[in-house]
Amino acid sequence: DHNWNRQAAARELGIGRQTLWRKMKRLNIHPPKTPST
Repeated sequence: DHNWNRQAAARELGIGRQTLWRKMKRLNIHPPKTPST
């Protein structure tokens, strides 16, 4: 689990960070919104 760290997740998957971002966008996957403090 990479806790929404896209760089770490991309590295583990063996793909680029931008590639992971595009795949997430295409699949409509968004990180959870954090409450503002």
